[in-house]
Amino acid sequence: MAGPRWSAPSSCTARWPTRVTTLRAWLSQWSPLSRADALDCVGAICAPLLVVENGADDAVPPSHPRAVFDAARSPDRQYLTIADAGHYYQGQPGELARAVAELGGWLAARGLSPKG
Repeated sequence: MAGPRWSAPSSCTARWPTRVTTLRAWLSQWSPLSRADALDCVGAICAPLLVVENGADDAVPPSHPRAVFDAARSPDRQYLTIADAGHYYQGQPGELARAVAELGGWLAARGLSPKG
């Protein structure tokens, strides 16, 4: 959720991600020495897994979340597409509300939300 309240507008964060991230997070994403690789690691996740694809995302191609989902081995995994959502939901209150509602329902169904 990148908006002026939380970070730079998405037009800035998409061009200058280092403006809105910690050094450790930046290194895990951009360093050639990073061992952070979702496709290598997701197979070891045994907890419930929800992968969300934003259909109008201009930063993450649809093949990326699909590849993560396909590599997952969790017996409780779900793939959700928010068809018209962009990367940061900027100016998309309806899509953001849907994503929050879907996530809340997913968590509640597994007893993982405060409202459980």
